Amino acid sequence: MATVTVELPDRLAEFVREQVARGDYGDDSAVVSDAIRQLRERKAEYDRRMEILRQEVEKGLADVRAGRFSTKSVEEIFDDVMREEYGE
Repeated sequence: MATVTVELPDRLAEFVREQVARGDYGDDSAVVSDAIRQLRERKAEYDRRMEILRQEVEKGLADVRAGRFSTKSVEEIFDDVMREEYGE
């Protein structure tokens, strides 16, 4: 296992110590390791969602380029759906 030295602001260092004192972690390194693991997972999830968003935007742009779009507003589309479904 590699060793990395970091400096933390006082309030973060206190938080680390509190987590160890509560028994949630065995030592300071475990707290920091878990925090980094969670950050890594969060960033991976963000990247995954951004890729899905990029793909969906590309699909939408392809539809526009192919002429598959409506000039109606969202309200107009909603009203059309309500009329079709409920006769309103």
